[in-house]
Amino acid sequence: MIPNNLLHTCIAVSVQSSVYIKGELVPEAEVTSTFQGAVLPMSNEDLRYAPEGTYTQNNQKLYTNGVALNVGQRFTDTYDNKTYTVITELTHGPIHPLKRYIVTTAGEADVRGT
Repeated sequence: MIPNNLLHTCIAVSVQSSVYIKGELVPEAEVTSTFQGAVLPMSNEDLRYAPEGTYTQNNQKLYTNGVALNVGQRFTDTYDNKTYTVITELTHGPIHPLKRYIVTTAGEADVRGT
């Protein structure tokens, strides 16, 4: 698990699909939720073995204690108020609950599927 002193409160934004309620179409709405995460710089080792291609200086790694995010999802780290977009998930597989993601500062994303 990630030590608590490294974790910051982050605010994730999700888009809720349009639904019909009592015969009326309710448009998409943004829903926010909070989670604890640590945004860290990418190491040379990360860049060397990156299967997703080229990364830029705007790319970082996000670590969470099991919080699932979607590719393309945005979140704000309240520590520095930067907004990031999830590019891809780096998995440990089913053996560990830790979640790792490659993220980029908002507006810089080249989102790739996993």
